[in-house]
Amino acid sequence: MSVPDRFRYLVASDWSECLSPNGPFDALIHTWPELKPDLTRIFSAYTSNEISLSSAVEKIKALLPGEFSVESMDAFLEEKFAAYANLSGLIQRCLEHGIAFMINSTGPIGYFQRALAGGFVPGIHLLSAHPFLRYPPSETDPDHVFELFEIEDKGKNTQTALNALGIPPHRTAVVGDSGGDGPHFAWAAENGALRIGVNPKASLEHYCAERGIEIQARVGPAYLQGQPRDPEAEARTDLNEVLDILLRELPT
Repeated sequence: MSVPDRFRYLVASDWSECLSPNGPFDALIHTWPELKPDLTRIFSAYTSNEISLSSAVEKIKALLPGEFSVESMDAFLEEKFAAYANLSGLIQRCLEHGIAFMINSTGPIGYFQRALAGGFVPGIHLLSAHPFLRYPPSETDPDHVFELFEIEDKGKNTQTALNALGIPPHRTAVVGDSGGDGPHFAWAAENGALRIGVNPKASLEHYCAERGIEIQARVGPAYLQGQPRDPEAEARTDLNEVLDILLRELPT
């Protein structure tokens, strides 16, 4: 897959609980369900900015009882893959409007490699994710794969993608849901990029409010501190709303 030279915009979006209800470690939990309490705590800790991503990954590696194979990832995707409504339409319509779509996630590269290979996710040109699980290259891999080791790398990798495509930052949108996306939103605010919260958690709202960062648009339920999650409302998230915002708010 070659990167078209017609892209005029870039969308850099988180994945877990933003485009999909799947968490970054759900595949591991599917194979080793006994790890769920520990992995859930670790996920919550780094998305709330309590520990670094590198520290979280080291904790996860220490917990794993063995290698996580391609076959294990494929079995998880076949049984448990999920995305919010109209994900495929969002990505395809972005391409039709000259908007490059980048998944920028703390999840493992291998998850996205196999999701793309299996057709669970439409083809994308750009991926930023963690290499702690990475499989041999495939023809369905994105053209540009950026390794992400800390949550602060989201903004760095988005900037690198913009440089590669020759797109200025003000023609960019950053999409996220939790405090783990906070540094990405900070990068966006510093560079004049659009900020969109999808099911924005209290941790993201708090991170941005403390730093005077405006979340310019929201899709799905937005949570205040201490407010319980509403899975039924989140399940109704329609990603067509993200496209509507992009077409309305990105500069012409």
